[in-house]
Amino acid sequence: MKTFFLNFEDGLDEKYIRWTREAIQEFIDLFPEYKDNFASEERNFTYQNLDILSAIVEKNKEAYERSRRAQNSTEVFDEASFWKMFEKLPNDSYRASFKKQIALATRNGVVDIQKLSRLQSDSVGNGHSANMPILVNVTKQKAGGNIRGISSKMSIDISAGTCAALGYADDDLEAYFKDIIIHELGHTFNATYEGRQNVVENLGTHCTDKNCLMYEYAYTNESFNRRKKRKEPFCQDCMASMRDYMENALLFSRANDTQNLYVSQNQDDQTVAQNMPTFVDKEVKKVLREVFQPSAEKQNAEYKEDLKAPEYRAEIKHANGSIDKIVATSAHNIALSAEDKDGKAQMPNIQRFRDIVALAKKQGSVIKFGNIKSPDFKALLMLACMEAKPAMQMVGAPELNDEFLQSVQNEKLKTALQIMKNKQQPPPQTPPLTPQIIQARTRERA
Repeated sequence: MKTFFLNFEDGLDEKYIRWTREAIQEFIDLFPEYKDNFASEERNFTYQNLDILSAIVEKNKEAYERSRRAQNSTEVFDEASFWKMFEKLPNDSYRASFKKQIALATRNGVVDIQKLSRLQSDSVGNGHSANMPILVNVTKQKAGGNIRGISSKMSIDISAGTCAALGYADDDLEAYFKDIIIHELGHTFNATYEGRQNVVENLGTHCTDKNCLMYEYAYTNESFNRRKKRKEPFCQDCMASMRDYMENALLFSRANDTQNLYVSQNQDDQTVAQNMPTFVDKEVKKVLREVFQPSAEKQNAEYKEDLKAPEYRAEIKHANGSIDKIVATSAHNIALSAEDKDGKAQMPNIQRFRDIVALAKKQGSVIKFGNIKSPDFKALLMLACMEAKPAMQMVGAPELNDEFLQSVQNEKLKTALQIMKNKQQPPPQTPPLTPQIIQARTRERA
């Protein structure tokens, strides 16, 4: 269980307190399959006795000594400051005081957020276990160096004072403030881990996708204005990285909720692996192979898989020379592309979309539309979902209306979708059903 301990500096405007609560919930809502692993409390953490704190002091001393030797540093653990952070409660337990931590990290009315973060890290003993709390701390004061926020595996610290001085107001101030919290939570949950592809090192590891909240310049006005047009804060790469961290590092248990299977279009026909995290094991590749290989054989097409690639990578070549390309970085993150016999980009074969629907049914997932620009690609995926029996649930699909149908270029595909649309609409006048007819129709649907 990951518990967020929310702490607010005395005198902080109530709106920042409300926005912090909402931002935490918005982050949790991004991961419905793991929602039961999160909790939120508005207090700092408490230790039951002095022996626990004494043990943490010794642990910190050892950690500082290891760091000093490894980095040739002169920094030593400040034991005096450590003890000043706690207050004794009537029941003889000890609570870390956010007020005292701020006082220790503040000079001349400006808070050193980096020092505040280090103090909090010391308070929990530099731990990284799955059940270690995450401190979410908001100060009313400005931060030194005009810092908006900073994060570690154990805490995120946000300066509302710095945010308030940036010139945003009303809805923009709320959105910007929440973006900072969610961005820092992205770091805490390993969205842009060091060594992942499609990241850059600049004041921490950040995403190279300009539309992603983890972008290295996410705090600039230009990035903020660009993000306002997007529904999802993170790119698929960062979402996949966080899900992997939650499942494999924090060992979160998955709820019974159906998981999304993300389907995206390889727009520029470049190597998808360059833009996606790769952590596909042999078992996942086997699951994918068992869907795509038999399907290719039924079409009398040639199935070819790159077994040496870290991700799942396969090509299905048809008799006419066209090739469908599948790249997957997990069993829940798939990108499709295709080319004709001359190497020119085209839409993948409809069977590939049916294969993905079959995979989703096999693993109990629903189809989520990822990075897809082409209306025809969306239409093919929608058609495969709708013709399944029962129809596959879709997330993020366009509304099947006249405007979308007009955007589809392939006339046969447009007609097929129009038929599906008509089937979804009830007859204009339906006579009342007798109980016998209701019973008969119910059996038909079964």
